[in-house]
Amino acid sequence: MSFDGSAESVPADHVAVTERAIRPDSERLIRLLRDSDSATRTLAAWTGGPVLLEVVDRHDDRLSATEFADLDLWRPEPVQRRKIRLLDNRNRVLSEATAIVVLGRVPYRTALALRDGDVPLGLLLAPLHPKRHTLSVVRGSDDQPDNPLFDITARLDVGGSPVAFVRERYLPEVLL
Repeated sequence: MSFDGSAESVPADHVAVTERAIRPDSERLIRLLRDSDSATRTLAAWTGGPVLLEVVDRHDDRLSATEFADLDLWRPEPVQRRKIRLLDNRNRVLSEATAIVVLGRVPYRTALALRDGDVPLGLLLAPLHPKRHTLSVVRGSDDQPDNPLFDITARLDVGGSPVAFVRERYLPEVLL
């Protein structure tokens, strides 16, 4: 096979090997995310560059009755609902996430930064030494190239108290 820039067809068995190689990379990324307390920092290390935040939606709200247990709450408390995308330095969407953050369980300055800033949640919580608990991993189907690689549901605790519940969807671009 020539590497001089000339167009040359790639044998079908080479393509099959490449497609199978995606699964081990995906499984490795899942392990790294499970072992990490910051998905953003893990993605930055994985991609070898900065990870940028795009806020799709963010608004203050109250918890629904079914969400109390996820955050170990017994009464209504103000929360922020966030929908974001994490992008690499070439503006490829690596992951999409939704989060519910209990504003009363973070310092006032952190709550302000959540309302007005564009810093990812994990980086804002970093000075508080959060502990990330992966609650579930659901692997995507290989049927469609646009399907997510996997979804992760996790909870972020600070000082033993849950402060955020996140659902993350990792897209194929994260492996490129």
